[in-house]
Amino acid sequence: VADEICGPLMAEGRDVLELGCGVGLVGLACARCGAESVVLTDSRPEVLQLATSNARRNDLGDVRVAHLDWAAPEASALAAEGARFSLVVAADCVYAAPGSEAGAALPLAHVIARFLAPDGRALVALDADPKRGAAAVEEVAQFDGAARAAGLRCVLAENRADGVRARVYVKA
Repeated sequence: VADEICGPLMAEGRDVLELGCGVGLVGLACARCGAESVVLTDSRPEVLQLATSNARRNDLGDVRVAHLDWAAPEASALAAEGARFSLVVAADCVYAAPGSEAGAALPLAHVIARFLAPDGRALVALDADPKRGAAAVEEVAQFDGAARAAGLRCVLAENRADGVRARVYVKA
């Protein structure tokens, strides 16, 4: 993901939205690569606390943390602001791990389409490693169809031998 952010997609000068940020690694890499602004988002309060702490520790400029529930994106502060982003990134956000909810592919695709600027790009990295189980592989496989249904078009696809699938999407 970092190769794409600092390479062909060039985070430099872009307004970046990271979905399902976890510790904020991808968004903070965007900030390090010269993003104009970065918003790290997740729906879990404990994750947002960790992302906030990491953003402060790294002191990389205009980085903020915001709550975003993919099931209700219009209820977010980002929607109220009318936010649109020239780069949306999501890494390892679609999986069906034991104890987690499956079915993230469609909501994630719709959230990307909702916040992606008309001329923006979305970088999505998905892990379809069979070691995660059949449900996880199926969930990842469903994302491409979910993206099309959400009005996104894949312009670059890479499937690595280790199961990682990297995709770049634009609005169709």
